[in-house]
Amino acid sequence: MVDKFGIKTSVYFTGALRGNALVEALNSHKYLIVPSVWKEPFGNVALEGLACGCLPIVANGGGLPDAVGDAGMVFERASLDSLVHTLKNLLQDPQLEASIRANAEEHLKNHDPEVVASKYLNVIHQALN
Repeated sequence: MVDKFGIKTSVYFTGALRGNALVEALNSHKYLIVPSVWKEPFGNVALEGLACGCLPIVANGGGLPDAVGDAGMVFERASLDSLVHTLKNLLQDPQLEASIRANAEEHLKNHDPEVVASKYLNVIHQALN
């Protein structure tokens, strides 16, 4: 397909990446597109990309929209037209990109493991009282 569309030099198939290899790959990109056609339970990959400086652009299935919040963009799952429209909006509006990127740090703080654990403990504490 990459040959058919003439994008062979722009698309790379790496297979599964973990650890430093994943971080290096994400650090070398500006955007992370997650076009999942199934409903991701949460979408850690979007947070990983965000933490590495990528602006996540995700399908609206499952927990992906929650994973990116206002620090990413969402398009209609399984809709190429929606993805293209979302990408065009982003690429043609540098102010939009800047405003979304400005939300990344705060969004990531809310997903820090200690913050998440504290929220769980608060819920458990409230349920027990």
